[in-house]
Amino acid sequence: MAIALYSGATAKDHPRISALFTPDAVLAHFPPTLIQVSTAEYLLPDAHAMAARLTALDRRVVLSAWPDMPHVWHAFRGQLPEAGQALAEAARFLADG
Repeated sequence: MAIALYSGATAKDHPRISALFTPDAVLAHFPPTLIQVSTAEYLLPDAHAMAARLTALDRRVVLSAWPDMPHVWHAFRGQLPEAGQALAEAARFLADG
């Protein structure tokens, strides 16, 4: 399974593997968070769940879903227009605080 290549011996429900397993006491102190996800992404439900958890903890969160992008499409700047657009969105998010 691909997750084993990523996680090694670390349990799949460890916060180092997935932020979804971070305790609320930690998430309650999260800074403003931008979550960018592709609608074709296997992790799309996780992105929605993480955004919901942060919202429930009264944290500022923006969930930005991009249609049919590959995983880590940001790495394709210069090849996919959406890569530059997503990076520009992240820059605006950071600038706005």
